[in-house]
Amino acid sequence: MSKRSRGVNKKIRKKKRILIVEIIILVVVCVLAFGSHWLNSKLGLVNYNQTNEDKLVTADEANGEETVDLTGKDLIALVGLDRRDGEEHNNSDTMMVCLIDHDAKTIKLASLYRDTYLNIGDNKYTKANAAYAYGGAEQMLTMMNLNFDLNLEQYVTVQFQAVADTVQILGGIDIELSREEIELLNGLNNETSRVTGYDYNLLPVPSEEDLPSGQYQMTHLDGPQALSYARIRHTAGNDFRRTARQRVLIQKILDKMKSASASQLDEVLNKVLPQVETNISKTKILSMVKPLLSYTIEDSTGFPFDHYEDDNSHTGIMCVVPVTLESNAVKLHQFLFPDQEYVPSGTVKEYSQTIIDKTGLDESDRPSTSETGELPWNTESSGSSAESSSSDSSGSGSGN
Repeated sequence: MSKRSRGVNKKIRKKKRILIVEIIILVVVCVLAFGSHWLNSKLGLVNYNQTNEDKLVTADEANGEETVDLTGKDLIALVGLDRRDGEEHNNSDTMMVCLIDHDAKTIKLASLYRDTYLNIGDNKYTKANAAYAYGGAEQMLTMMNLNFDLNLEQYVTVQFQAVADTVQILGGIDIELSREEIELLNGLNNETSRVTGYDYNLLPVPSEEDLPSGQYQMTHLDGPQALSYARIRHTAGNDFRRTARQRVLIQKILDKMKSASASQLDEVLNKVLPQVETNISKTKILSMVKPLLSYTIEDSTGFPFDHYEDDNSHTGIMCVVPVTLESNAVKLHQFLFPDQEYVPSGTVKEYSQTIIDKTGLDESDRPSTSETGELPWNTESSGSSAESSSSDSSGSGSGN
């Protein structure tokens, strides 16, 4: 089988990769302390952006038929951005599909690996995180819709600063860390503390005897330390495990907010909401808040599920190649909508074949197992997707 590589004509300027945890999904807890009238006034702090419907394409619109039934459900893209240098559009460092099932009272989260090789628009195939930089929320939503047969029209973005602010106000969180993670966290936290405006606090590193390799200890993290935890990628599982850390951090913060005081929750909203942008109306947010208080995060995963970590020999860039896009779309629908029958659209099949043609990686190259990012101490929360930890068929890790 021939192995082709294709360079990218135009590269997005590389930035520091600070992963974001979407704090907005956690803000709903605050209504427990204050009620809808108070929350209504706080929502004035949110930045509302009306998306251009002419630039946003759903799977149903592209294919002329219903792809999935969203009755009783909300499908929302949660996006993390780093806009420290004031640019309007930057790469989306974190992308999650959030499915809220109002009938089952559950939430599912699926993280799209930012280095995934996709058609980001105008038949340009490159890393998925570039779509937001090229065309804002509309192009990012359209990319996710057409590559995976979704009908995403709602989105929320949040700045990385919100993670540090929230955790700091809540008095920190407790997470199990390995000695390797503590060392990497300390290294990352020097910069994170500086850019977030908090003091740099060094975590003590246990000896090999006190914390042997492969073992974990519960560790208390302040705001910038928690954000640095979400940035760790140079361990086993690399970027895949980093997205798992993000999902763990969401759950930890949610748990902490449920026991927070009224004054802490008030301070969280004052700090976080100005860092949030959305196209969801204030009326809809208010209608969703109270019900969401009783919902649980049922499952979370990362995708593409089957992938090849390209060292640039197939695509000309270091990225994650879905093998194949079509089969990964099927698995994503099985995760999000297990009770609905799904047949990939012509659009997904076309994009999938183009990726095969560009990379030379087809069904016969699908690895028997792929890196999932499963955290060894957190296997219960990894869901059905955490079937393995590595792939013998994988290439080099994805780029920085």
